[in-house]
Amino acid sequence: MTDQVLYRGNWGIVTSYDSHVGEGVVTSERTGGEMLLRAHRLRAAGLDTIAVGARIRYSVKVKGSGPHVDKIFEIDGVPTHFNEPPILSVRAKPITIEGRTWIQARVAGFATSGKFAFLSSDGIPQIFVGDDILDDPNTLPLNEGELVEVECGLTPKGIQAIRIRSCS
Repeated sequence: MTDQVLYRGNWGIVTSYDSHVGEGVVTSERTGGEMLLRAHRLRAAGLDTIAVGARIRYSVKVKGSGPHVDKIFEIDGVPTHFNEPPILSVRAKPITIEGRTWIQARVAGFATSGKFAFLSSDGIPQIFVGDDILDDPNTLPLNEGELVEVECGLTPKGIQAIRIRSCS
């Protein structure tokens, strides 16, 4: 398995850290999953140690041995020098497609992680739906193949859903 960076917008809590061993554990606020935090990742963010209970924004790298914290972007609301905008949380401004702000699209599929989905519509190869939209309590649960209305925005990565509503 090759290393793969999954997502830069994760938030989690440091649940343990042993500075003598140089390792700790971060528990994802979103999934409850645990991942390894190594000392060299702290040093790369400009830190020598970290307190248990600290809330961090980080990216995850999946290695053969499992998920690891890759880069730390914020600690308790304070940016590190790695601070970058989260890839999947870009808030796009609404755009019009064929003169309309809302268009109909079908749920084309979900990532195996379940953290994002894609919609398809005539003339648009794919519309990205980030986890910020999927987790929004105002967004209806999506099912593959379902027809929905979507308000789209344009990001550097392509067309992204801003809001989703039922067609009924």
